[in-house]
Amino acid sequence: SLATRTPLSAAPVFLSSVCDSSGPQLTIAVVGPEGGREGPVWNAIYQGIQEGEQSQLSAYGKCITMKMFSDAGDAGRARQTAEELCGDGDHVVLVIGYVETTVANAALEYYSKCGMPVILVATTGSGVTKWNQKGNSGVVLQLPPSNIQQASHVFDALADTFGRSDISVLILIDPDNRDYSADLVNEFTRLAIANQSGWRLSPTRFDEHVIRERWESGADDAMLMFGMTDKAVALAHIIRASRVLAKLPIVVVTDGA
Repeated sequence: SLATRTPLSAAPVFLSSVCDSSGPQLTIAVVGPEGGREGPVWNAIYQGIQEGEQSQLSAYGKCITMKMFSDAGDAGRARQTAEELCGDGDHVVLVIGYVETTVANAALEYYSKCGMPVILVATTGSGVTKWNQKGNSGVVLQLPPSNIQQASHVFDALADTFGRSDISVLILIDPDNRDYSADLVNEFTRLAIANQSGWRLSPTRFDEHVIRERWESGADDAMLMFGMTDKAVALAHIIRASRVLAKLPIVVVTDGA
């Protein structure tokens, strides 16, 4: 909820330079996957944005309003929406939103051309970070840490614990959110190889039977879970129900829902 309030907490500083009561009504466009795969995650984010609107934008009266746009988590629709917002640059002064990296990247192509400021409230994909590193025009603020940053933190924590010792690391991939999960796995694997960790990595599709079997056999020295929150809850239930007591680092990185 902190991340969703941050854009509007900073908004008065930005808006004070563009909001003139004698001029045209201005719009902050809020774009998200309403009705799409990430709809439930977006609903929680949008609630925070609405609370921010009530507390932060009331001082501007009718000078500036917020308007919701849905891209349904579809890249084609995201491009269409971005093109529409860029075409209304006299009124639209800021875009807030996006959850999925592929959708955000599709929209950013258009925003970079028209110089539209964008605040990404939930997108963590490394593709967005790499897009920024290319020096594209436009102002893009990515609030959550990217998958590159998250993978780096996880790698550093395990490196501090195990060094370059020969260990087995089970990495669980969430099949219901493969883009997010696989991106994190790829970044973590890249770091492990680049730093010559010597670790034996086992990327594995999330499967309760497999997890229970590996946990009870003591096959792994560490366990990573990259995916949706419901999978993290399921993992906790598996471990709690196991008859085998084990002590090993378990790192869970979820979508934050």
